[in-house]
Amino acid sequence: GGGELRQLGEAFNIMSEKLENLDNARNEFVSNASHELKTPVAELRAMLETLRDGLVTAPDQVQGYYQSMLKETGALEALIRDQMELSRLQAPGFSLTRETLDLRQAADDALGSARAMAEKKEVLITASLPDAPVMLEGDHSRLRQMMLIVLDNALRFTPPGNAVSLRLVPGCLEIADSGPGIPEDSLNLVFDRFYRVPGGEKGPGSGLGLAIAREIAQRHGMALTARNNTSGGAVFSFKWGKLNG
Repeated sequence: GGGELRQLGEAFNIMSEKLENLDNARNEFVSNASHELKTPVAELRAMLETLRDGLVTAPDQVQGYYQSMLKETGALEALIRDQMELSRLQAPGFSLTRETLDLRQAADDALGSARAMAEKKEVLITASLPDAPVMLEGDHSRLRQMMLIVLDNALRFTPPGNAVSLRLVPGCLEIADSGPGIPEDSLNLVFDRFYRVPGGEKGPGSGLGLAIAREIAQRHGMALTARNNTSGGAVFSFKWGKLNG
C-alpha cells in the first residue's frame, strides 16, 4: 500500500503487459509465416511426387516441372530472407550505422537499380531532386534499401508504357506509381506483414517488403504512409521533422 510498493507494482504491470504484447506479436508472426510457407512447400512436394511416380515423362513437361520448382524455391528463399531481415530490424538490440549523409545520394543509388528493373518492364522512372543537399543522420544502405523496396512495389503495379516518379524535398520523399491505386480500407494495412489487398492477385514478393520499408523509416524518425493520387495510382510518402531533415 506504500507509495514505493505501488510504483513497483505498476512497473511490474506495465512490464507484464509489454511482454504479453510481444508474445502475442511473436505468435501472430509465426502463424502468418507458417501459413505463407505452407502453400509453396505443398506445391513443391506435389511436383516432386509427380516426377517420382513417373506421371510426367515427356521431356518438355519434365523441364516445365523443373522450372516451376526453381520458381517456388526462389519464392521460399525470398520469404525466409525477408523474415530474417524484418526480425533483425525489429530486435530491440539492433542498431543502424549512423552518419551524416545527403539523402539525394541514397536516392540516386536506389533509382539506378530501379531503372534497370523498369527498363525490362518498359516503365519510365522520373525523379525530382533538389539542388541543395538534404542532410540527415542515417544509414545509407538501409535508406537505399527502403526506397528501392517502394520503387520495386510501384513498378510491379505500373503497366508498361506508364511511369513511376520519385520526388524529394527537405522533410519529405514521395514515390508515386501509375497503377490501379489502393482500396481506401487497405491504405493503413498495406504495411502489415503478409497483408494482401482483398481481391488482388498474389504478387511475386514475400509480402514483407513494405513492412521492412516501414521499419527502416521508423528507425530514421520517418513516418511512412500511403494514399491514392487524385489522378490515379498510389503515392507512398516518407516524412520527417526538422531534427532529421
